[in-house]
Amino acid sequence: MRSQSSEASGRSYRAIADEIARKIEVGDIPSGSYLPTERELQVEFEVSRTTIRRALAQLIDRGLGESVPNKGVSVKGLPVVSTGTQIIAFIDGTTTVLRSLYARLSSAFIREGYYLLHIDSQSMGLASALKFAKNQGCRGAFVWSFEGFPPVEMLEEVQSVMPVVLLDHKIRGFDSDIVKLDSFQMGYDATHYLVASGRKRIAITGMLDMLDTSFDRFSGYMRALFDCDLVPRVRDYVFNQTSGYQAFDCLALENRLAMQDRPDALFVMQDDCLPPVVQSVLDAGLRIPEDIALVTIGDDTRVSVGNMGISAIRCDWSGLADLAIVLMLRRLRGVSEPPQTYTAGHRLVEYGPQVELLDSKGNMRANPLPSQSIFTFSSVRR
Repeated sequence: MRSQSSEASGRSYRAIADEIARKIEVGDIPSGSYLPTERELQVEFEVSRTTIRRALAQLIDRGLGESVPNKGVSVKGLPVVSTGTQIIAFIDGTTTVLRSLYARLSSAFIREGYYLLHIDSQSMGLASALKFAKNQGCRGAFVWSFEGFPPVEMLEEVQSVMPVVLLDHKIRGFDSDIVKLDSFQMGYDATHYLVASGRKRIAITGMLDMLDTSFDRFSGYMRALFDCDLVPRVRDYVFNQTSGYQAFDCLALENRLAMQDRPDALFVMQDDCLPPVVQSVLDAGLRIPEDIALVTIGDDTRVSVGNMGISAIRCDWSGLADLAIVLMLRRLRGVSEPPQTYTAGHRLVEYGPQVELLDSKGNMRANPLPSQSIFTFSSVRR
């Protein structure tokens, strides 16, 4: 497997889908028209046909397009919702995790007489999504922000007329209810897991961006190292993605793995960054876990090396959804109280014999494992 950075333009299918979606939003591509052909889009964006097809598939998943046999992809545009109905906005991007949250929240609110309206903030921007929710007369809004510095004034304007519950990501300068995971503790637990298995040089990789969750995970990693009397080294910070440039760039990681004092473990901060990390390890001629152990946060991108999985911190998304339901219903029923913070749980799951384990007498024992040369991964929907 090769990273998307091998594309001529370095653009991911998500970025391409976002650009097309913005054109649909502002009317540059009118509803009812057809998008350019795959070949035309391939030339325009300087990427492979596979990337274009993935971008078109995401537009269809977002509800902005429809595949018409022998004609192409027809533009559907933004949904129109009648006012006066009991609607709660669900403002987020379109990912595996968020689709499962939407399904759980939707079924719960239908029983309460409300309906969820999904508004994709990655395609239209958070400000436009909030304005759209307000104009549709929504009674409340769940917001999962992918923006580092979204417009606080717009959030405050929306919150003045309906309750807003943030999902997992805080927003700087905006005081609101939030249901989140303990990202600091997850980073700490993942790192401590590797230390407890006997690893002494633990590098960190994955996406580093402006979101508070990323910084909390990094801080948890640092605290675990300090608590275990291990010294973090700058050369062990080998991140492979940013929110501004979504294609994977594993050059720093590859160079680090080629050094004589290479790390013996990697903490991957997000599970969707795991596939290129595993590929880089294998390309370096290293074995997992004998030469280098891995652990990640999240198990929605399930990775296997040979017949073994990569251990992960499993996030309790169902618990997070249930807490979000409680918070929103309290606000809809008129409960007046300061902004609340609810925290969902997590736990470590070992999907394979990743590291050295204790035997029945408390002694460390090694699991003999064959060399690996291939791996597989898939998105898991719950």
